[in-house]
Amino acid sequence: MSNGARRLLLCVLIVAGCRTVAIRDANVLAAEIAVHEANTIQAADFLLMYARHLGEKNPGLCATVAELGLTLKIRGPWHAQASRVTGGLAEADPGPLPAVPSTDTVCRPAEDPIR
Repeated sequence: MSNGARRLLLCVLIVAGCRTVAIRDANVLAAEIAVHEANTIQAADFLLMYARHLGEKNPGLCATVAELGLTLKIRGPWHAQASRVTGGLAEADPGPLPAVPSTDTVCRPAEDPIR
């Protein structure tokens, strides 16, 4: 076999013959998704609580924080279900990506208790 043929064979083996396959345990994957989903919801709750605290003191920051919190709260479970489907743990498609509600639901001006 010539040097050119050896090099070609070596290149083909390096490129095509080295396929890496990672197999994950279904229980570990399910636990990782559950923990990530719980952490996402908890983070969303903290962000929404902070946004409500900001209220009318800083409407711009309230809207920014509330948008992130609402996005995590609404779309976190959707992404978790999509991960379960992708990982072969569930068959139910999560459907279309849910819309994020307006930040007005969080950043409304505080009621004046005197009125």
